[in-house]
Amino acid sequence: MQQPVNLKIVRIKPLFGFIKAFFSSKSHISASIRTMFFSVLILVINMLTGILTARFLGPSGRGEQAAMVLWSQFLAFSFTFGLPSAIIYNVKKNMKDSAKLYSTAVLMGLTAGMLAMSLGILVLPYWLRTYSDSVVLFSQWSMVLVPLIVLSQINNAMMQVRGEYKLFNRLRFLVPLSTLIGLGLLILT
Repeated sequence: MQQPVNLKIVRIKPLFGFIKAFFSSKSHISASIRTMFFSVLILVINMLTGILTARFLGPSGRGEQAAMVLWSQFLAFSFTFGLPSAIIYNVKKNMKDSAKLYSTAVLMGLTAGMLAMSLGILVLPYWLRTYSDSVVLFSQWSMVLVPLIVLSQINNAMMQVRGEYKLFNRLRFLVPLSTLIGLGLLILT
């Protein structure tokens, strides 16, 4: 006697096989779609962390938290001066000079990051004069991250040039995921 076939399993099995094959594919189209998938996932996690911080810090606490964190990100991205895009363009144009271009970009990025960090430390007390001294002080300390953010953007560009999209997506996903986990742990304790 034959056992009945579970149609749900029959229909789902090929779908899982397709998804597995798609995510392990080396084609540029699947790499683009995976990057888009990770970007949407990062947006969802950022939305969750925003909701959690607003819920548990309240409106004024969320505003202070945004003031403390956003200035370092703003200055870092402003002071990349287009280096990540320039690296992608120039390395793709001339692959044999990739090491020289990368080391030059790192040096320029460190210089720009240190300049942005110094500027932030000096002008944040003026920009955040309506906030408490502790918020201003933490904002100034967060400026230490500016050179690291600039360097991470340069490294992200090099991963894209080399086609290392799997590592690129995982590293981009790691920061918001660790933030969400950290917030979850803080809320639970």
